Amino acid sequence: MNIIWSRLLSAAGLRIDFYFNFEIFLILSGAVLVLLALAALTIVRKILRLNVLNELQYE
Repeated sequence: MNIIWSRLLSAAGLRIDFYFNFEIFLILSGAVLVLLALAALTIVRKILRLNVLNELQYE
């Protein structure tokens, strides 16, 4: 993974020393997944509270 990123940055004209740390990548990925799950949870709770049959009855 480190070689791929180094070559991509070099191809873009950037000479940056890049070091890929797999542990930090896993921690950040886990944090992003937790935040996405929490955001989706609020939407799912709103949908579950919505009584579709009563809403259709009023229309």
